[in-house]
Amino acid sequence: MGINSETKVLETGVMAICSSGDIHYYDSKDSSSKIMLIIFNPSLIGFPGGWPLNVRLTLPFIEKRFATRSEDEDINNRLSAVMLELMREYNQKLEYHEQLIIGLLHEWSGLILRHLPLEKINPQKDKRRITNMKIMQEVLEYLDLNYMHAITLADAARQANMSLFYFSRFFKSISGMSYIAYLSNIRINQVSARFI
Repeated sequence: MGINSETKVLETGVMAICSSGDIHYYDSKDSSSKIMLIIFNPSLIGFPGGWPLNVRLTLPFIEKRFATRSEDEDINNRLSAVMLELMREYNQKLEYHEQLIIGLLHEWSGLILRHLPLEKINPQKDKRRITNMKIMQEVLEYLDLNYMHAITLADAARQANMSLFYFSRFFKSISGMSYIAYLSNIRINQVSARFI
């Protein structure tokens, strides 16, 4: 999985957290795997009040080995348990499940903020990151809409208003994949989806 410029092969028990605006992708590389996704509107946790605007996770991946002390292991286990409870509440849809889901999302967010490494956001650096993410998002949307046509690296670079050389490095640094690999992956997934 890739989140912005970080890429990791996920193993059992590893969590990945994508914030709004993060560019992310999944690539199973012919492996069989199961993942659980929890996607929610940040307003459910009172964003921005529920998640501070001036900090972000140092790394988007929460690994099992983060648990080096018994207290850390308890936190890791609780994060996993909360995710399972969220899934159960969502699937069962019993009376007042919405309130329980919001409470569980608050607990999950609070545990992450209290116990995982955070970094202060540098507004100047973040402005550049947001601009880069916006450019990348526009390129990805362009590729999603036009994958069936012959789209060269030069075409995508023009779409991003960048030189060919800079765009190639930019694309790989943010997506974790070369432009050709990414475009091929989209095409393969679209063909596979038609036959499923």
